[in-house]
Amino acid sequence: MRLCIASKGGVIIDLNQLEYFRTVAKYEHMTQAAKELRVTQPALSNVIARIEKELGCSLFNREGRNIKLNESGKVFLFHVNQVFTELSNAKSKIKELSNVSDQHISLAVTNPRFLLGLLKDFLTDRPETKFRQFVTSMNEIQYHLKAGEIDFCITSMPVKELEVESIPLVEDEILLCVPSNHRYADRTSVKLSELADDSFIFLTKNYCFQEIVNNICSQAGFTPRVIFEGDPPLAYEMLQAGRGVKFISKSSAKLYRNIPVVFLKIDEPICHRTISLSYLKGKYLSKTAQLFRAFVISYFAENYSDPAGQICKDQTESCGPSSFYHL
Repeated sequence: MRLCIASKGGVIIDLNQLEYFRTVAKYEHMTQAAKELRVTQPALSNVIARIEKELGCSLFNREGRNIKLNESGKVFLFHVNQVFTELSNAKSKIKELSNVSDQHISLAVTNPRFLLGLLKDFLTDRPETKFRQFVTSMNEIQYHLKAGEIDFCITSMPVKELEVESIPLVEDEILLCVPSNHRYADRTSVKLSELADDSFIFLTKNYCFQEIVNNICSQAGFTPRVIFEGDPPLAYEMLQAGRGVKFISKSSAKLYRNIPVVFLKIDEPICHRTISLSYLKGKYLSKTAQLFRAFVISYFAENYSDPAGQICKDQTESCGPSSFYHL
């Protein structure tokens, strides 16, 4: 298939070339993009140069081997994504006209705990639904969402993009978890600045939750002294050993009940995360996808209305390091 784009020369740019551009824009790195596309780097560079020539402007700022999508590139990417979204919409609508119901849903999350119980309950009523679910970073999710490659995402913060609709599902307070022998263990709340000199247990930077707590510390006026940075199971063990203090969400507090810790409310600054459901504006949603969207909203309203005591109705009484994603 070839797609006509008006230019001074009346050139035709095909969909493959637009996909090449999208991939380069995703990585902002020619070598990585060429590897994903399975083409040579010179061939990819030639395609980008050809598109830029026909548009009459550069789409990337180049500094040595590094490239960065510029303002013209961002505008072009926005419209290229719309092209692919419209093609996807057309395919989906044609399927429905042919009475071929699309029962596939693609879903990305920053934390798989958001889906505990939710998918099982939805599939109980609609067992024919097929899910493609993956866990990745906020940046990756935003790219795939804007590219129309996923139907929905559930994240620890809203996706703030013009072309994306984000629906707040629940406001989840963030607490401090401290060892039972901590100097503030006899209190119920603290100002975060009071712990500026403490040792902190953090998650690796690719976790969305960690980005939130980094911002919280910045608001409190200090850079935390991190003595451990790793994945949730190991962070749990460090906390269990009393090696430092850790931020946790109020909705996951029960997961720590088997170890000697105390939960402290943070008086200053305001500490919470907004778990949100997001999807691309203008993207065609099948009937199954529309039902799933409504189900997610009602599920969170019913099961997370009291984050202080609710983990997930599927959570067992036995909690510990096996509950990998207690964020």
